[in-house]
Amino acid sequence: MVITNIYDRQFEYDCRDETGYMIHLKSNFDMCENICQSECQYIKPVFVVNAYVIDIDVDAVKADMNMTFPNKSINYAKREPRKTKKGMKYSYRFYVDGVRIYSHLI
Repeated sequence: MVITNIYDRQFEYDCRDETGYMIHLKSNFDMCENICQSECQYIKPVFVVNAYVIDIDVDAVKADMNMTFPNKSINYAKREPRKTKKGMKYSYRFYVDGVRIYSHLI
């Protein structure tokens, strides 16, 4: 996984394992995953959803996504809920199958 900084997209860190990820996170709070490596690369639509205190309604999120991508299969991954200063945090990443979009680097 390639990690970048949300405010400096020229920065790249090639993360190979969870330990390296956690070490890097402690000193780089603005990091994010770079899911595309070049301009106009085809990628699956990916949506990250985070909620605090109350978990999301997965079916409602998928229904909203199907308004943009009708009749497409939507898969998701869920992290274990964890305690934060804002309360319990729930994190999901949704993927739309059967669709490719062009990436655009900021």
